[in-house]
Amino acid sequence: MFRVENRFDEFRNRLINNINIAAQEIKIMSIADIQSNTPVLTGTLKRSITGEIDKNIKHIKVEVGSSLIYARKVELLNKSYIRTTMKANEAKINLILNKYIRRASE
Repeated sequence: MFRVENRFDEFRNRLINNINIAAQEIKIMSIADIQSNTPVLTGTLKRSITGEIDKNIKHIKVEVGSSLIYARKVELLNKSYIRTTMKANEAKINLILNKYIRRASE
């Protein structure tokens, strides 16, 4: 006779926890990489790069950028430091997510 255990709630909790950890790691990595690619004149733009994690029932969103008035102009008109960095980090982000999702199933 087989015994069946329902451990779905445990798995779901581990998965949510691991995705939160992955989001934090992605945020830190993204900030560091964007800062290293930020054009520097005085260093203010580079120092202003921050990140937030927005969590709700439907999603976890990592937002990275600057609140400086001229940050958008530098990104869109002169040197794309955020978009190019995030495009280059796409594979790294996928590896981080895969690592933590895999850990949840162990």
